[in-house]
Amino acid sequence: LRLAYFILNRENGEGIGDPLLNGEEDLLDRLRPRLGPASVVFDVGANIGLYARFMLQQFGARCVVCLEPMTENRTMLEDNLRAGDCAGHVQIMPWALCDKEGEEDLQVDDMMSGSATLNRVTGGKAANGRKQYGMEALTEKVSVARLDQLAASHRLPPPNVIKVDIEGAEGLMLEGARETLRQHQPDM
Repeated sequence: LRLAYFILNRENGEGIGDPLLNGEEDLLDRLRPRLGPASVVFDVGANIGLYARFMLQQFGARCVVCLEPMTENRTMLEDNLRAGDCAGHVQIMPWALCDKEGEEDLQVDDMMSGSATLNRVTGGKAANGRKQYGMEALTEKVSVARLDQLAASHRLPPPNVIKVDIEGAEGLMLEGARETLRQHQPDM
C-alpha cells in the first residue's frame, strides 16, 4: 500500500505526501481486512489523524472515534480531518485513556515525535526527545478516563476495531476497558 496522501505537516501546517514510513504500511495492511462500511473504530492515541483518514477514506469505515489528549495534536487532527473532508464521520474526544477518571500530567515530546506519555508511565522523566537534547520535562495537564466510563456516558457506538498507540500506557487503557472489550469483543 504505497500512495501519495495529503496530511498536515506538524512544523508548518502545510501538506506533505506519502507519510507511510517506518513500517506504517504493515499496520495499515493489517487494518484493511478488519474494516468495512459498517465499521466503528476507536483510534486511541489518534495523534494528527493519519490512521483515522486512512480508515475512513481508504478502508471505508463508517466512523472513527479519535481519542487524543495532547492539545497541539488535537488541533492538527481537526485541521487534517477537515482538509480530508472526513470530519463529519469523526468524533474527537480530548481524553487520555487509562484505568481511572480525573486529571494527570502528560509528558509532551515536542522535539522529536509530537507524541506524549502519561507522567506516571515515564516516572516523571522528560519525554525522549526533550531528554535527548538535555531539556527539562514539558507537561500538559489532561483529562483521563476509563474507556468503559466514556463509552457509557457519551453513548459511543460499539467498536468493531480499537487501534491503540499510547506510548506505554496500553496496559492502563486495557484495565479501564474491560467491560467494553468483554461486551463488544473488538479487534485490537
